This record gives sequence, structure tokens and C-alpha cells, in this order.
Amino acid sequence: MQRQFKLSILKCVRAQGFHPRTVGDGPEDTDHTHVRPFDHATSVLAKCSGVVVVAYEKDFATRLSRNQMNKPPRTDRDVRLTTVWNHAEAGIAYSLRLPLLLLCERGLRQEGMLEQNVLGFVAEIDLTEEYLSSPVFQTRLESWANAVREHADKPNNLLSVEQVASISISDLVALLRKMRLSTIWSIILALAALIAAAYNVGFWIGSVHK
Repeated sequence: MQRQFKLSILKCVRAQGFHPRTVGDGPEDTDHTHVRPFDHATSVLAKCSGVVVVAYEKDFATRLSRNQMNKPPRTDRDVRLTTVWNHAEAGIAYSLRLPLLLLCERGLRQEGMLEQNVLGFVAEIDLTEEYLSSPVFQTRLESWANAVREHADKPNNLLSVEQVASISISDLVALLRKMRLSTIWSIILALAALIAAAYNVGFWIGSVHK
């Protein structure tokens, strides 16, 4: 179901006149990297005019315990989590000032970069063809596509990897000020896991404007 949804949303992006790029191991992916995935993702996104991040279930915990500062550990049950890559990809896109469409499977825990209003509005979605053809999604997609076209038409809108590195520091400080302490710890843990993680479910789409 997840792969079929990925193929369907790629089709939606192409219908807007864009050439989507994805990094992964599937036959539908445009980029199959032999270097560190994070470096390659940053390089690809720096050449794009907009990004769609689709977060769906990667891990399921029947019982999840989390430590809290000055409080007893918190225990939640039946928690659905997405891949840590989604947080990294969304953060890179935000640093590049790219139009960002954030889609999160309904029922997933929204935290970190996917927490509502940290990077922008996060739409809760159903992984169905019916959702993709719904007026709500089509309106949201068209709005994002218009922003991508406007961004692509701006002069000097592409940043180098070196510029991204310098911008992301100040962006991170600004973002951390908006977040709850629990969210900050979640990001720290996600970044630690990212070092050892490999691409699995969950993906991003970089759209190149014609």
C-alpha cells in the first residue's frame, strides 16, 4: 500500500508539470547513491525547486516509554512512528527555503520536524487513491505547485551546500525556540539514529521545475 501510494503521488507531481526526484533503491527512484545518503539527499535537494515529504508508518510500538526532565517516564501504548529520515529531509528543505508540502499518515505521532506548525502546516492523510483525488488534496497540491513555480522563477534562488550549512545553524536556533523540550529531545535522538539509519519506508520528493 505504501509503495503504491508513493507511485500515485509521484504521478500527481508529474501532472503539475514537474520532474520529481527521489533517492532510494526502488525502480521508481531517480537517484541510487553510492555515497553517504545524507550528503546525496542534500545535494539533490539543493537542485530542486520544491519538496514533498510523505511520512508514513515505519515502526510500531505496543508500549513506548520516554524519559522526561524532572518528571517520571511517560508511557504510551500502540504508538506509530515514521522514519527519522523525514525529519532530516524536511529540515534540509526548510533551510533551502524551498516550498514544502508536509503529508503525514493519519494516526502517526507528529513530533520533531513533523510537529504541527514547526516548519509549517502538516496535513494528516489517508494512503488511498480517493484522498489523492479529493478536492482538499488537489487544492493543497495546486497551492504548493504555484509556490514551486514562483520559487523557480526567482533569480538566484539556488543555494550551494556550503550556504545551506551556514543557514541551517541560525534556522535550527530559531526552530528550537519554538519547540517544546520533549520535541527537542526527540530531534536529538532522531539525529543520533539518523547516522546509522538506512532508507526504508517514508520518502521525500524533490520537484524540478521545467
